[in-house]
Amino acid sequence: MHSLGSFPSNMTSSQVLESIGENIILADEDYNVVWVNPKAIKLLTVVGPLFGIENVEDMIGMNMDRFHRNPSHQRRIMKDLSSPLRSRIDTKGQFVTDIVITPILDTEKEVSGYVVMLMDVTTKAQEEDRMLRLVNELSVPIIRIWENAVVIPVLGKLDPDHFELIVSKLLTYSVEHEIKYAFISFAGVEKAGAGTSDSLIKLNEMLRLIGTQCIVVGISATLALSLNAASYPFPTFAKLQQGIKYVLKQDKITL
Repeated sequence: MHSLGSFPSNMTSSQVLESIGENIILADEDYNVVWVNPKAIKLLTVVGPLFGIENVEDMIGMNMDRFHRNPSHQRRIMKDLSSPLRSRIDTKGQFVTDIVITPILDTEKEVSGYVVMLMDVTTKAQEEDRMLRLVNELSVPIIRIWENAVVIPVLGKLDPDHFELIVSKLLTYSVEHEIKYAFISFAGVEKAGAGTSDSLIKLNEMLRLIGTQCIVVGISATLALSLNAASYPFPTFAKLQQGIKYVLKQDKITL
């Protein structure tokens, strides 16, 4: 596909590439680095020493094989490259980044060079922290069943760490969205871990302080025995539907 319009006479391609807010590296057809933009210089100043390169200027003219664990594999990929290739790479166990390699084709459709963009560069620790937050978010889903009521399915065993995630996320969500009823669903949980009863009682007290009623549902006969559910200061039901009927009755709503 061809570009549209005409390139402004008061701009150069170098100025345009330098102004782009991404790390950009240009390489020739033999994979030798020929140019890097200012943003990439800052990044390579940090990354270079991981490859034994102390001065970024030394990278000009350097073959990109230097940065690959298996250069022959990379060359096989690059050989047939005719469109942008995107991948996520780990740099010496220190950084994680998205890399986009785009071949530059001449008028004969032959590769004359490559544009390499390094985007979303994070340290390995930051990436692991991001993944942990994502896992935590997924492990405590909050399902809005109507305007002022939510369901929180308990996935796996309710250990202290999982309980802290539920408390933190549910309290924040309940305050922000003025939640009146919070259904804690144990459907699919066969056995409660040690301390689960105490955790639920604490959760109930915290929710009560912000005006949200805790209702535990999905309690099987086996689970009821291990939880001693009869002693709870909040409603418990075998099924979510029973809990919903209870709430509708509380609010004097008929279907």
